[in-house]
Amino acid sequence: MTKEGLIKEIKAIAIIVIIIGISITTILVFQNTDFRDVFVYCLSGYVSLILLLFICGKYIKNRYFNNFKTVVLFPIVIIYALLLITIPFLSLIVHTLLYFGIAFLIPELLSKGLSYFHLIDFITVQTIIYLKITLTVFISVLLNPLLRDIVYRLSPVMLKSSKKLKPLELDKLTDYFLSVQNVRFFVYSFYVVALLTTNYLNFQGQSFSTNAVNDKCILQSFVTFIAFDRALALAKLLDFKPSSLVAKIHKSILKKLDAEAEG
Repeated sequence: MTKEGLIKEIKAIAIIVIIIGISITTILVFQNTDFRDVFVYCLSGYVSLILLLFICGKYIKNRYFNNFKTVVLFPIVIIYALLLITIPFLSLIVHTLLYFGIAFLIPELLSKGLSYFHLIDFITVQTIIYLKITLTVFISVLLNPLLRDIVYRLSPVMLKSSKKLKPLELDKLTDYFLSVQNVRFFVYSFYVVALLTTNYLNFQGQSFSTNAVNDKCILQSFVTFIAFDRALALAKLLDFKPSSLVAKIHKSILKKLDAEAEG
């Protein structure tokens, strides 16, 4: 990557971080009851003023009134611009949470169902935790197209039906962001952060989860995923097909039979 390309990517990352930071800060601020009450009062007054201006606009026709109305409506233009900027980022956050949430929900429901019928009573809690984490990352990588299709159907932004949001092409944006390679990167990043946190706490005599044994599940899950990911990569390079193997075996048997018939 060239220096200009690196600077471009750094700027893009900075913009993404800033927008996500602003969104999270806004959500946290609105959790404050006192601020929320003040905001509601101010918003009610602002909406009332706008309605009054539109009513008066039918009877008042002069430049000064129009200029005043433009100034009053200017915050709406700013809010609309901010929404256009934040909607793609917020939709990606929601879709990513949905994607991995569904991937986790599959082994979770499977575990609940098997537990209900007492079919996994012989398996320890730590083994179940390990299997849940491992199956979640396996599913997130292997079932990428299926999971994205489910996300589209469950998405609160209504990717397939909303005509107003269609020009934003949020479906293409999600396809790009949640591609197989990106999902693999997210999984590896999760493991890196989890392992750094777990190892630090363990060295401090603490545990990331309820105990050190549960923490070990994360480490073993990561080791399993590395082997799994490596196996997938090698499988793509293999010049091997089960159908070709069966055909070759069939051909060798026929040659053997022909040789015995001639002999």
